[in-house]
Amino acid sequence: ISSNLIDGADGRQHSLHTIVGVEENRIYLDTQPRMSHWVDGKAIVTSMHSLVEMRSVKGVAIRDIHIRGNKAENDWLDGNYGGAIFMRDSEDILIDKVSVTNFNGDAMSWQTCHDVTVEHCAINNVATLGLHPGTGSQRPVMRHNEIHHCKDGIYFCWGVNDGLAESNQISNCEGNGISLGHRDTENIVRHNQVIDCLQAGIYFRPERCAEKTAHRNLIESNNIRCPVEAPDACGISVVRGVEDVVLRNNRIEIAEEHREKAIVIDETAVRTVMENNEIIGLT
Repeated sequence: ISSNLIDGADGRQHSLHTIVGVEENRIYLDTQPRMSHWVDGKAIVTSMHSLVEMRSVKGVAIRDIHIRGNKAENDWLDGNYGGAIFMRDSEDILIDKVSVTNFNGDAMSWQTCHDVTVEHCAINNVATLGLHPGTGSQRPVMRHNEIHHCKDGIYFCWGVNDGLAESNQISNCEGNGISLGHRDTENIVRHNQVIDCLQAGIYFRPERCAEKTAHRNLIESNNIRCPVEAPDACGISVVRGVEDVVLRNNRIEIAEEHREKAIVIDETAVRTVMENNEIIGLT
C-alpha cells in the first residue's frame, strides 16, 4: 500500500502486506498497516512484489537458483520495499551462488537485517542497485560477487555498520561501483575490482549535514579503472564532512589528462588518511 505523507509533507509512505482474502471491493491483509493510508493521500494498493521475500525470519539459506526478471514489462519496484530478493527484520541469512538478471529494481535489498552474507552471486542488468544493505543493517558480508550493468553496484544505505565488501567484481555501472553514505560507519571495502563505472569507483555520498556522512571506513587494496570515455568519472571521491576514512594500497587507472580526479578529497573532509595509493595514467 502506498500513499502521500500526511500533514503536507513531501513524499510517499509504504507498507508491505500479504493479501489473504478478497471480498467484492474489500481486501484482507495478513497484518495491520502501521501507516496512515488515507483516501485524500491518494492511497493505492498494488500487486507489485519481490520475487523472493523474507520478513522476520532467522537462519535461512538460499543457494543455487537463477532469478530472471522482465524489466521491459514491469513497473519499477522501489528497493526500500522490494527487490528480486528482499529481506526485512531478519537475521543470519546466507545467499550463495544465486544469479539475478533483468529485474526492474534492486537485485538484492535488505533493510534492518543483521548478519546477512551474500557470496558467489552474479548480478546483471538490473534497473537500480546490485546489493543494497540498509536501514541499520549490521555486519553485512558481500564477497566474491560479480555485479555489472546496474545503477550502483554496492550501495551502503542508512546506518550500515561493521560491514565487509571484499573481492567483488563490479563493472559498467551507470553511477558508482561502491557507494557509502548516511551514517555508514566502521565498514571495510577491500580487494574489489571496480571497472568502468561512469561516476566513481568508490563514492562517499554528501548528506544534509556532516554528522550524517559515512565515518571511520577503511578503503583498502581495491583496483579501480575509470572509463576513458567518461571525463567526469573519478576513482575515489570523499565528500564534505566525512571523518576518519582510510584510503590504503588502492590502485587507480585513469586517463592521464584526468589524473587529478583519481582521488578527490573535499577540503572539509576530516582526518583523511592516505597511504601507498597508486595512480596509473591511461593514454
